[in-house]
Amino acid sequence: MKHSSFTSNSVLNFFVVLSFITIGLVFFFLRSQPTSVVSKENIPKIELENFKAFQINDKILDLSIEGKKALQYDDYEIFFDSKIKRYDED
Repeated sequence: MKHSSFTSNSVLNFFVVLSFITIGLVFFFLRSQPTSVVSKENIPKIELENFKAFQINDKILDLSIEGKKALQYDDYEIFFDSKIKRYDED
């Protein structure tokens, strides 16, 4: 006579235990994590690295800027290791 009980079917037991572990891990890792709020005041609008910029006025080169890094915020700009050259119209 065949004895068919829940404990005798090892394949079924394996998948039942595996499903409980999977569900447990999903709930463990999907808990809501606290998020940090970043202030918009500290985020630059434009960030440049290793750049060259030129300003032309009436078909004449007026200003050239070379630099390693520049940040532009709403009301100010920061230049790192930069050279600014202003050209006269003469």
